[in-house]
Amino acid sequence: VVWFAVAPNLLYYATEFKQYGVAVFATAVLVWLAVEVARDHSRGSWITLIIVGLVALFFSNSSIFVLGAVGIYLLIDGTRRFGAAAAVRPIMAGSIWLAGFAWEYWLLLRPLHANSWLHEYWSDGLYHGSLTSPLLVPWLALRSIAMVGTPFDFGHMELGARTVAMALLLLLLGITAAWRRPHARLLLALPFVFVELAALLGWYPAGGRLVLFLSPLLLLLVGNGSSVLIEALRSRGWWIGLAGVVAVFFVPTVDAVRLVMDPPKKEELPTVMDQILEKAESGDRIYVYHSALPAWDFYARRDSLKTGEESLRWSDFAIVRGDDVQQSLVALAEEVDRIAAKPGRVWIVFSHRVPVRSCDPDVLIQELLSGRGEELDTLGAPGADAILFRIRGSSPHEEHGLGPSLLRGDPEVLVEAPLALPPPGWRAPSASPHPSLADSVAGSRVAP
Repeated sequence: VVWFAVAPNLLYYATEFKQYGVAVFATAVLVWLAVEVARDHSRGSWITLIIVGLVALFFSNSSIFVLGAVGIYLLIDGTRRFGAAAAVRPIMAGSIWLAGFAWEYWLLLRPLHANSWLHEYWSDGLYHGSLTSPLLVPWLALRSIAMVGTPFDFGHMELGARTVAMALLLLLLGITAAWRRPHARLLLALPFVFVELAALLGWYPAGGRLVLFLSPLLLLLVGNGSSVLIEALRSRGWWIGLAGVVAVFFVPTVDAVRLVMDPPKKEELPTVMDQILEKAESGDRIYVYHSALPAWDFYARRDSLKTGEESLRWSDFAIVRGDDVQQSLVALAEEVDRIAAKPGRVWIVFSHRVPVRSCDPDVLIQELLSGRGEELDTLGAPGADAILFRIRGSSPHEEHGLGPSLLRGDPEVLVEAPLALPPPGWRAPSASPHPSLADSVAGSRVAP
């Protein structure tokens, strides 16, 4: 229980009000109910487990991995203790859960499976090679290590590795103790096996926050290892046992308190917004990049409720809401055309950056705008930035500022670099004497 309360990643996502706690809760409840069913395999406990499992699927689709392990665990346990007749209930439960998941997949998950952006974003957790490749075994090993470290991932927390080292030591002790109990071993291990199989098939990434739902299984093992260590120390004297308790829980508890009191600064958009209000002038436009819009909308409402002496409010500015470019360079160029459509000062606001064809969108937009105006100022905070440009107005095609370094290094995006520009005096075969940047990019050898 203590380890569950101080697990760094669980606390981190809780401080950000992320939804992954629901998946963690579902796993904990399903494992608890499975243990309750295994005590007597009564009809009432089975009905409760079936209903809760079906509900859990629609709040956390990752519950299907846990339910698969629960079904197999109870099938083996029931037939071993009560004979073949006990297989009816686990098979019936598994059929109901599979039907529920199939319905959920058809309604909600099927469109996501064809989403190329999601595949690219989570590509590290998916296997892309052949099943006969010699790289398969190292990949499985690395994915297993990544999943085991899920509750204790300090990669983005800057809190050090003390808790990680202690947790891994206790995890090894817990696995050793649980190995003597084959049924518990099966219940705790099968969800990891199912996730890796799904990753091999390209269905579910084995890593990152999407495997946070496995945390209760890992923390049960860590807690088991803690008990083994403390009992071994207590056998040598109560004061040694007390020292063992302090040694096991002091460091993770201190780190957990630090994490709650001073959460990591990851995307400090409010700081950038305050800086803009201090430096903006009446008549400025503000372009908010698409991925920053949810946070912008939230904090803009917060600022509108503030009491103070600020001379400018967000209602005093023309807010340009960015469109989702969906990994398209043509769409990104169209965004630049929108920004540069009107002369004057414009703030470009970025946060929660999502790469466009493996390139940083702020770098691309900044370079594309370099030929359309003058950069006046930059503001920054962890994970958020704002760039102030003075746009000169509509520019001829040869002044679009497509520099030779644009998009270089991404072979799937740009076939040639530098990008060839038309000679002076060239005019597009259209009604407008000044073709847009989107037309320029679409006409170049750049994949949309």
